[in-house]
Amino acid sequence: MRKVVRLAVSFLAVCVMYTLYSWYSTSTSVDHASFTRTGKVCWNIEGFETCPYYQAAKRLGYSLENGPGNGVTDVAVKTKGWTRSEWETRREELKKALGTSHRTSPFVWKGCGDDVEAFVGGFTDFEAVVMRN
Repeated sequence: MRKVVRLAVSFLAVCVMYTLYSWYSTSTSVDHASFTRTGKVCWNIEGFETCPYYQAAKRLGYSLENGPGNGVTDVAVKTKGWTRSEWETRREELKKALGTSHRTSPFVWKGCGDDVEAFVGGFTDFEAVVMRN
């Protein structure tokens, strides 16, 4: 019985965290029209490995890459996970390189290779772009 209660409390905590993150996400100005549904699309996802939002973004990215009928000719997803301590340094590097003030894990952007087409934001921003296309 204790395990069930602990599981329920953990699930509730994650739901509350997700809701709060959605409300207070700093990256809300994504130009969704710039994400086309044809041609090659590359998604880059970086975050710290134990972050549930990083894990959710990876799952969403892989579902786009492997999903049938996604309407895109070619989808590639590149992920890079970091330890929590490594992430602090990498986050600052990404903020500077991508020109953003985003501060949470993960960072998601569109672009193939070194070409950054558009910074998307975190998981909820990425999910919004996917749902609108």
